[in-house]
Order: sequence, then C-alpha cells, then structure tokens
Amino acid sequence: MRDPKDAAEWQHAANRAAFWLGFDRKMRDPKNPAEWQEAADTAAFLLLVESSRLYGFVKGGPEINIERCEAILAQARERGIEPHDPAK
Repeated sequence: MRDPKDAAEWQHAANRAAFWLGFDRKMRDPKNPAEWQEAADTAAFLLLVESSRLYGFVKGGPEINIERCEAILAQARERGIEPHDPAK
C-alpha cells in the first residue's frame, strides 16, 4: 500500500478509517486485504496517539475507541496482516 499523495487522498483515507473504527457510529469490518491493512495501520497509529495523550504529549482530538483499535489489530493478525512501522 502506498501513502496518500495529496490532501484529498489523505482525507479519503481518514474517512475510511473513521468508518472502520466507529468515529461515525456506523462501523463495519474491512472487507479485503487492502482494507484490513489500512485499518490495522490506522488502529496502530491511533493507539500511539492515545499513548502520547496519556503521557501528556498530545492534547485534545477525538475520543479514541481503544477496544475497537485492539479488536481491529487482533482480527488483522488472524488474517496474517500486521501494521506497518510508522517510522519507516
């Protein structure tokens, strides 16, 4: 999977991730490997954001559904999908 190349692609990816993770209250599970990879990457990133918030490095932002993020990661791993390293 490639990184979004412009603001419109970033917004589209964020909207899809919000759907999988329940920010719009209509969550559904991803349906194909590409969606699972994107959801796993997003869930891992949001858990990093939440950890940063707990340490006081980040303030504000939407409430992160930790249980949903962990469930997405567990289901992705069952399918052999691991989140990409955000540092790479």
